[in-house]
Amino acid sequence: MPLNQSLYSALVQTFKQVKVAKEGQPMRYVIKTNHVTGRKRAEILEDHHGEEYRVCCPFCTDDRYRLWINHRWNTEDEINGVSFGHLINCFNDGCDLNRDTQSKMRLDKVEDLRRLLSPLQRHTVSIRITPVEEKETIPRLPEKTTPVDQLEPWHSASKYLSDDRGFDRSRLVNDWMVLYCEEDKHPFVDNRIIVPVQYDGKLVGWQARHVGECPKQIPKYFTMPGMRKKRVIYNFDRAKSYTAGVIVEGVTDVWTLGFQGIAMFGAEVSPHQLNMMVGAWGKTGVILLPDGDVMDSEEKKVRYERLRRRLLESAAFKWGVLEVMMPESVDPAMMSSKELWNYILHEAKRQGYQHEIFCEHAYNGACRE
Repeated sequence: MPLNQSLYSALVQTFKQVKVAKEGQPMRYVIKTNHVTGRKRAEILEDHHGEEYRVCCPFCTDDRYRLWINHRWNTEDEINGVSFGHLINCFNDGCDLNRDTQSKMRLDKVEDLRRLLSPLQRHTVSIRITPVEEKETIPRLPEKTTPVDQLEPWHSASKYLSDDRGFDRSRLVNDWMVLYCEEDKHPFVDNRIIVPVQYDGKLVGWQARHVGECPKQIPKYFTMPGMRKKRVIYNFDRAKSYTAGVIVEGVTDVWTLGFQGIAMFGAEVSPHQLNMMVGAWGKTGVILLPDGDVMDSEEKKVRYERLRRRLLESAAFKWGVLEVMMPESVDPAMMSSKELWNYILHEAKRQGYQHEIFCEHAYNGACRE
């Protein structure tokens, strides 16, 4: 018997054919509390979505049962005060019910489906599932670290940051809390620059950056194990207070731009990160500033085009997305903060973008003269 007999029966009456995946397996989740706002949310444990019902999606050309509806969809955890209205996804690319679709379109279709099924459901189901006990992991920085402005001038990290990259180490510490790890048991943390990552005013992780040019056989960046890279954006706490955000490739580019710059921790923008940006700049816009070598290889071109398409297709930013392509063989890392902002402003004017107010505080937090 299906776990949610009411929902299953309504689906059968509406779609005739319903496939059941992971029959009899309940969803497992933990309750997470935002320590700033006090709001609670349910976080499903990996690979524990439990029983799901598959039907042919009525909102696209699907004929392969690609619309998956969780047995907890449209129910609530009354004790903890969280709902599960989002547990539905069409795996057909371009469908309005695809999780990657811009949120307003998706919410409208979810509501359409809810109205379609509700007359057929005899009662609101109440499924008692006790959430898994939450064991909160408190992120910690590597133990043996030193602020980079306290390193000797001859130190390899000092030379790399100051001489090679032109950064003001004191400002890197004061504004960005940049550290150097002197010793760690992990080889990708030991003797690396440590970049703390905050969200909602709290430390949520860090990245360790190799000093200087990085051999191909080792990663340039190593992210703290357990950091949820797809749910955070570097410098989002500060950037969201500005009129527009500037999306760059890495954290060092953010240091060059200042407090308006943001960076992802990977090659793509997740649906959650897109929603964060829409919440901050949906009524204005964002600026996309790739590295100068973005077209040098097929892999980089594909990655950039995927990011570009995700932002443009969302149609969620009132002003749209300003693409600022660097001149051939010129990288943002080669420019001073002033030169880079002047170039962005020049491109905004040339493309007829809303340039009058989006960089009114452009140099706040910029660390390269």
